Amino acid sequence: MNNVYFITGFPGFLATRLLKELTLQYPKARYRLLVLGSEWKAASAVIKDICPSECDIELIQGDITKADLGIDRIKASLLQQEVSHAFHLAALYDLTASRGACEVLNVQGTKNVTDWLKACPLLMRYSYFSTAYVSGKRQGVIKEEELIQPNEFRNHYEETKFLAEKIVHEARSHIPVTIFRPGIVTGDSESGETQKFDGPYYLLTFLKKLRYFPVL
Repeated sequence: MNNVYFITGFPGFLATRLLKELTLQYPKARYRLLVLGSEWKAASAVIKDICPSECDIELIQGDITKADLGIDRIKASLLQQEVSHAFHLAALYDLTASRGACEVLNVQGTKNVTDWLKACPLLMRYSYFSTAYVSGKRQGVIKEEELIQPNEFRNHYEETKFLAEKIVHEARSHIPVTIFRPGIVTGDSESGETQKFDGPYYLLTFLKKLRYFPVL
């Protein structure tokens, strides 16, 4: 198989699980992982732990908030000529983050990735990981094919992911796009492993502590 899979957001929780599944299904494909310089050591360790040694995997130092995704220009040009599938998972998932920080990573970062992929002549599929919460505080039936701006968002994360999805949505006339809107990602369905504790984990931790309360 000559497919070349380009993945952002590695070694994040979802990107790591995605890579592991892809290498199991397509061991002969090639994998190019965009990694921040500060995450290089951790990414290298993850590769050794989860991927078969025979897989063609290359870590590429970069940053989605920068031009050409922060990749060396010659390297970026060569990479664009071979990418067949792209998975964009890099984002700022912190629900308490400032608007400015969310805009830079979620909106500008997604624009940079999307524009960069438009120059990939062999691209067969661009998979963008959005969120179910682009709906903000809307109520009622929300259809998967619609993208309607709600009157209000709960936080900057929701708003900037909505704006980012708009960018990807508008690119559909240029490149083949699939948008995923996962809800709350709680961790591995078998081991329970997760990369950070927030959202429902606060409730689960509280319920666990209830085991030690006396029942009257």
